[in-house]
Amino acid sequence: MDHQEWDQANQQDAQDSTQSPEAVEFFNVQPRHVPNPGSPDLDDDFADDPVRHPRQFRDYRLKHRKPVLSKPVILSILLLVVLVAAALLIQRLIAGDREASIETTPSTAIQVTTVTTSAPVQILTIKEGQRYNIRPSPGVDEAALKTATGGEQYTIQGVVTGEQTRYGDQWYEIMLDGKVAYIIVDTDGQDVSEREN
Repeated sequence: MDHQEWDQANQQDAQDSTQSPEAVEFFNVQPRHVPNPGSPDLDDDFADDPVRHPRQFRDYRLKHRKPVLSKPVILSILLLVVLVAAALLIQRLIAGDREASIETTPSTAIQVTTVTTSAPVQILTIKEGQRYNIRPSPGVDEAALKTATGGEQYTIQGVVTGEQTRYGDQWYEIMLDGKVAYIIVDTDGQDVSEREN
């Protein structure tokens, strides 16, 4: 076959290959395992393939695994522990000196004077021209103990609800000769003032 015939045959093959792509055959070529040149034995050669050689892979990882804590890390941790212990010791010594100085410092007694203020006392004053019966109970059933006239003053102990009268049902509780007595409340004819006790 001369040169011209050979070119024609190649061109024909190229045209056939473009027209029918099914004619091209592809091969699934698996890569061949290449041994590790730095490994001392055959097991280490297969240690880089955990799927095909799980035992060799596991053994290689266990044999060549690195320690979790290296020496510099362990030394750093020990140094940190020593520094923390020294700081705690110094803090306790300083606290002990402070307690000793507080105990030796003379204490000054501070006298506190409290002033208790009592509530003011209410004073009932009868207006001029007015008259009220002072009774032993807040009602009109019992006889009057006395008749209060204009200008008289009595200390009010409280206000109670009693018998209804034309002035209402509120009565002042007062003290008369050391005994409790009652006088009807009438804002028109009575004045109430406060006085310090």
